[in-house]
Amino acid sequence: MSNYRFADTIAGGASARGLPSEALSVDYTYLDNAVEGFTTLSVSGRESLSYEVTDSNYATGINGKRYIGKNTLERELTIEFQLIAPTPEGFLKRFHKIKAICLGASHQIRFADTPKAHYTGTLKSIGNPEKGCLSTVTEMIWYCADPYLVADEVTETKAALVDGVLTATVVNDGTAEVLPTYVVKNSGENGYLGIVHAGGTFAMGAIDEADVKPYQRSELLIDGLSGFTDYKGQLPERKDKACNGSLKTVTEDGATWLKLGTMGSGGTFLNGGCKRMRLPNDSNGEFGAKNFQLLFNAQFATWGLGQTETIDIMLADTEDKYLCAYEIQKLDRAGNQAYVRFLTLKDFQGQRRDEGFEARMDTTNALYMAGQDEILKQGDTLRFSYKRQYYSYAIPEIRDKKVGYVYIYFGQLAGVTASDRLVTRCRVQTNIIGVKNNVNAIYDIPNRYRPGSEIVIDTATDSIVIDGLPRNGELVTGSTFEPLPAGTSKVEFLTSSWCENKPDITVKFRKRWL
Repeated sequence: MSNYRFADTIAGGASARGLPSEALSVDYTYLDNAVEGFTTLSVSGRESLSYEVTDSNYATGINGKRYIGKNTLERELTIEFQLIAPTPEGFLKRFHKIKAICLGASHQIRFADTPKAHYTGTLKSIGNPEKGCLSTVTEMIWYCADPYLVADEVTETKAALVDGVLTATVVNDGTAEVLPTYVVKNSGENGYLGIVHAGGTFAMGAIDEADVKPYQRSELLIDGLSGFTDYKGQLPERKDKACNGSLKTVTEDGATWLKLGTMGSGGTFLNGGCKRMRLPNDSNGEFGAKNFQLLFNAQFATWGLGQTETIDIMLADTEDKYLCAYEIQKLDRAGNQAYVRFLTLKDFQGQRRDEGFEARMDTTNALYMAGQDEILKQGDTLRFSYKRQYYSYAIPEIRDKKVGYVYIYFGQLAGVTASDRLVTRCRVQTNIIGVKNNVNAIYDIPNRYRPGSEIVIDTATDSIVIDGLPRNGELVTGSTFEPLPAGTSKVEFLTSSWCENKPDITVKFRKRWL
């Protein structure tokens, strides 16, 4: 049977009726509007529903089978359409336009009668018109691996205290389960988060220990720039970097930043300014941190080629001897090549890592927008983070060394004096955090999730992200990322028993229909 038939489009046709009720939209483009002579006639496959059933045989002699479960199968959408044109050449041109709109691996498919929800699909086939024709009625088939119709709008529900328990009443008036995202903004210290609803349980962190038992905790030693002082002198192990300039704080783009103030002079390689902090003693009166974590937000992006500058975040031991550095540097005077470098002890330069990047003022540059980065010393291990990845180095010689000093250095190439040659955005946000880990204590005061931190739990991707860094290791063994069923669900959120300032929690999801 032919796929083509004549259809009258004059009286009562699409042009007279306006947009058909099932008019096809591909990524917000209605083909009935975008392609002259195109009319959506009918759509099938939206109402279909099929499952793949899993079962197993009973023991010999027992009739029937044991039901195990079922999965919803993929969906195919068949769109019947008409295309007309006054000439064969015009017809082919319009047909090619249809195919151009539909090319690509993934598109959002909408219909005029459900304009605020979409399927995600890829074009599987489209009819082949006969040579020289002026009118055809044929069909295209879209393959949807995800069979669900998904709402464009994100539904949000805030949790509130109900009888002392953070509770969110989630109304899902779609016809299918949803995969929620939980956004947790910590108002106070917390060490544990549990999510309980009818579909299952989720837990991350650690349930607090008994107060009377000895334990090891983390202590906040650096909280912003307080405690840092201007430093002029020789940088540990960095004799090629002069340090008689100055740094300044500025308010830009809604935040407070530390950046180069005056360049200074006298350096053979770099001239710049520096701030240094001697770590305060911990609660036990001990100076230095064998296990130490420094968190900072750096931004590095140029507005024009040839700009140069460097940022060094350095750790030194209790004798003020160099341990490691996180360096962001651009020395390219003609182009835009820059580097992120992880530098260990001078005797271990073989373990240095250079990550090259284009210092563009756009999102292709991971340092265009400030995101949290890290230097971690844990015994004999040094760990650095960049672009949401970790880079670790084992150095037995530093196992018993303690971090005693933190340096923040900004420098410009010696001989460059013009301020307009500085990198446009070369700055570090002043919300620097320094934590000493594994401090012996006798009271249980966990601070696993600090005030102001944000936890994002995405059940669609089975992921946990804390302050922009992946943290699936926080998941308690046996926990699962469970969907929420259609209808109304009560979701309860549990925190550490000592957590006085409960977090602000939002449940986000897109409704789905089969």
